[in-house]
Amino acid sequence: MRDPLFRMALLLGLLSAVGPFAIDMYLPALPQVASDLGTTEAGAALTLTSYFIVFGFAQMIYGPMADAVGRKKPLVIGVAIFLVATVAASLAPTIGWLIAARALQGLGAATLMAVPRAEMTVEEASDQWFIDHFNSAGSRCRGDYKSCMEAWLRQFEAGRLRWFLYDEVVADPRSVLVRCAEHLGVDPGYFRDLPEDRLNARYNEGAGVPIRPSLHAYLARLYRPQILALQDYLKRDLSAWLDANDRAMEAAPRRWLDRFFGR
Repeated sequence: MRDPLFRMALLLGLLSAVGPFAIDMYLPALPQVASDLGTTEAGAALTLTSYFIVFGFAQMIYGPMADAVGRKKPLVIGVAIFLVATVAASLAPTIGWLIAARALQGLGAATLMAVPRAEMTVEEASDQWFIDHFNSAGSRCRGDYKSCMEAWLRQFEAGRLRWFLYDEVVADPRSVLVRCAEHLGVDPGYFRDLPEDRLNARYNEGAGVPIRPSLHAYLARLYRPQILALQDYLKRDLSAWLDANDRAMEAAPRRWLDRFFGR
């Protein structure tokens, strides 16, 4: 529960469930609602109709609103409206009152359904959003290669594992494939004969969105201690990685970095 991304996902998931609960748990009580408020079942069903009508139209408002001001404000507004409407519905003395309260519930529930599902493009995400992700437990763990290697070595003998740096894969992919085949006891002839165009073809490379200079500088400073630890652990020269990090940090204003590192 320490991962902020997990907590956010859990919160948004629970909020998304509010709307369906307001419908599914309400349906079996319609006959009792009609009896208690002295109306017909058709009159009680209007409470659902009013809910769905407002619920549908309100989503067209909350979507553009989330694009303009972010997700937090629409969610807070929606939860507040839904809570007020729920109290009003529980105190409804007449069917007209309940129909109005259910319509107000639909107005609040719409944001709880629409906003958590809103997609955010890379351009829309702020630097702080990315930085929160970089500092999450999962992200830091995936970027800690030394700890990852130590975990593998606790399960397997060192001779059964083979390590390759990304630089080696880029510089000579054929040699890396041949050595992998030899390590596994597989005939490396296929990789030796592999045409250059297939060898250099890119797979699952993503959208190719370049990292922002400001974020590059933040990552460089964040992971520099881990690069130094990995260099000592492997007893290999990773100065190229460190030089690239230094250039990234030099390119960013010092005040910008200090602000995010709290200095």
